[in-house]
Amino acid sequence: MRQRILELVWQGAVRPMSVTESSRLRRVFKAMLPMRIVCLAAAAGVSRISVLSDELEVMPALPLGDVIDEELGIDVPYGSLLVLCDEDSVTQPMAYEDLSFDMGTAVGKVLLTVLRRGIFPLERENEALYVMACAFDRMARTSEMQNLGLIPGEFSKALAGTLGAYWAGSQLMPQDRCGMIPDCGYLASPEWPGAQRPAGLFRRAAQLPGMAGAGARCGQQPAGRTPPPADPQLIHPSSCGRVGH
Repeated sequence: MRQRILELVWQGAVRPMSVTESSRLRRVFKAMLPMRIVCLAAAAGVSRISVLSDELEVMPALPLGDVIDEELGIDVPYGSLLVLCDEDSVTQPMAYEDLSFDMGTAVGKVLLTVLRRGIFPLERENEALYVMACAFDRMARTSEMQNLGLIPGEFSKALAGTLGAYWAGSQLMPQDRCGMIPDCGYLASPEWPGAQRPAGLFRRAAQLPGMAGAGARCGQQPAGRTPPPADPQLIHPSSCGRVGH
């Protein structure tokens, strides 16, 4: 995907979403994920929704955030998530069922991105991934999220499917879960302590320097892009409104 997204940008197939197009998606993201997001529409190369880190190197020493900043002329703060939706889903009215399913897919991809940073011991990675997924499943069932239009069953179906495809080593869509997670209610299992507490593991991951962008890792920040928040302790689910882009 890293080379494909670069091609799409250079071909003019990626554009910023308007405020109207992204408003509903942005509200739910801000309530659920403690990170800035940049919403983009893609005319090709994206099926429903895809989430990429701004620090993804599309070429050696060239992070995706810098490409979007330069080519599309929009500010991409360090630590941002780039949320790409296919053009059809952006230009047509999106049902709450579709929004909820897409959010489950997006959150699953974000959790996998966190996992691949190697911040958890190898022998605990699966447990950490499951606990984080349980926390977000529980969050999706709160009245706050449902008031935003999130449908817990659709969200959890996509989240469970994304994790199931990862554990099965499959490239299938989330709805084709390879039998790894037979029931989306599996994420709400009371047998796991993570199902009973907030997304603390994700908060811990979001506070790491690596989540603040490539510039933060190397101690340098190219001109023109917004630096990460000075206090990483502010990055947690309850403060999304303060740090959201």
